[in-house]
Amino acid sequence: MNMFGQINRIALSMVAGGVLGASLAQAAPVSLPQTIITGYGSTSWQVTNTGGTDTGSPFTGSCSSIPGLTIQDANTPGGDGDAFDNAWQAWVGGSVFVPPGTVDLTGTTLTAGPVAMSGLNVTVQYWFDTASGVGRIFVSLQNPTGAPISTTVQIPVNFGSDSSTVWEATSSGDTTMTTADTWAVTSDGGGEIKTTVVPGTTSVTTTVFNCAGTEGIGSTYNVTVPAGETRSIMMFAGLGATTSTTDSVPGAIAAAPLFDTLDSVVAQGWTSGLTAQQLAEVVNWGPYVPTTPTSIPTLSEWGMILLSSLLAVGTILTLRRKRQ
Repeated sequence: MNMFGQINRIALSMVAGGVLGASLAQAAPVSLPQTIITGYGSTSWQVTNTGGTDTGSPFTGSCSSIPGLTIQDANTPGGDGDAFDNAWQAWVGGSVFVPPGTVDLTGTTLTAGPVAMSGLNVTVQYWFDTASGVGRIFVSLQNPTGAPISTTVQIPVNFGSDSSTVWEATSSGDTTMTTADTWAVTSDGGGEIKTTVVPGTTSVTTTVFNCAGTEGIGSTYNVTVPAGETRSIMMFAGLGATTSTTDSVPGAIAAAPLFDTLDSVVAQGWTSGLTAQQLAEVVNWGPYVPTTPTSIPTLSEWGMILLSSLLAVGTILTLRRKRQ
């Protein structure tokens, strides 16, 4: 994609998601579970309200159909299943986010909340791209009080690949996940390929709740929300080779650097539907500075008069030369 095509996609994704999306895709209150089919290869995402654990903790205990919003499973663009055994729940202040009786489904965007947790109004949104195998997880914390509130946001992702899990690559170039890493590519030795994108973690573990296995990534974020303001955590899940409908580990590793920076993520259209204000409130990526279009200089009224006069003089001189 050339530079102008990339710029156009950024602009269109912001406008279409923020303005046109609201009018073209009709919001619909729905109950869970929901299977969202994006039309990109065989990609599908299964969202349920069964993401809690029997210990009430994200990184211990077992999955047991206890309420909690989760991406329970997914199929990759190439048709491989069992991408997760429950993933991407939001645990705020030590409690799992439990959605209301109905959630909003607008196109391929599912939004739940707000729900009061730890003094904050918490909203969780799952957005699924129709042009790649990418899902966006967006946890929004709004402080309705007159004082700052500090809390923890914990995000467990059980891989579903269990004891067969292979750590294929991380953003730092090795196969060990640390707080310095933005992403990790894992598989079960060739299948169940996924890219887990969790930048800016305060702490990270590779052991989560047991669901036929404890293999996964557990991310913790320490967040302070100023009085009357909103702060958010934004993460991504890539399925298969992410930007190809043919699943492969090399393809996933080749595509993973697209998640290295917020600018790159925006350029891919993976922030579609989010406003510049929402991106500015995200705390686990680098600062978002929207590009300001270069303005075209305009002439003042006197400048227009002067330009018209110069053009008139030039015309008169030209006519005189022709007569001579």
